[in-house]
Order: sequence, then structure tokens, then C-alpha cells
Amino acid sequence: MDEQSNQPGHERRPQDLFRDLWSQAVVAVGTVEEEARHLLEQLSEMVELKPDDVQRYRRELAERLRTQRKEVEKAVEDGVRRALGRFRIPSQEDLDALRSRLDELQGRLDRMARRKGSSK
Repeated sequence: MDEQSNQPGHERRPQDLFRDLWSQAVVAVGTVEEEARHLLEQLSEMVELKPDDVQRYRRELAERLRTQRKEVEKAVEDGVRRALGRFRIPSQEDLDALRSRLDELQGRLDRMARRKGSSK
């Protein structure tokens, strides 16, 4: 977060708020993954698991965490998309489509100008 956003009277843009929230969510997921690995290591020491079993459990845990992270990411992205829609803030796809349309219109204008210039 930048220093300016903490100053009184400074209103944060929704995009900045969502970016900060997304960053915090990513950090939280990373923290959960690290804590899960740490707990697995502690468990393997307490129960005296074989190294092969520890590796298998680690892989299974990592896969479950990846799956859950993808689900959380999708839920957050969907929530952000819905919130941005309420604020009527265009999405990246909307901006890309607009840029494409502008490029197309600019090309048409250029062709019309060339035709007009060549007919004089």
C-alpha cells in the first residue's frame, strides 16, 4: 500500500483496494501452504513415518492445496469481477475489445483519408 492512501482525505480507487485485497489473499494462501508443510514435517517426526510415506503425503497435501488455491482464486476473481461490474469499471477484456474496435475505426478513417487525398 502506498503512503498517500493512508493520508486523511485521500480516497482509494476501487482498483487499488482490490489489488491490495488480492495481494493479501495470495500471501494468506502462501502462509497456509507453508504452515501445512511445517505441520506435516512435525507429524512425520512424531509418528516416525518412513521417508517414502512422508513424500507421498507431501505430494497429496500439495495437490490438495493447489486445488483449493485454484478454487479460492476463482472465487476471488469472480467476486472482484462482480464488484467491478457494480462500479461500472471496465474489465481488461472490455478494454481490449475497445482497443480493437478503435484500431479498426482508425484503419477505416485512414483508408477514407487516402481515398479522399487521391481523388483531388
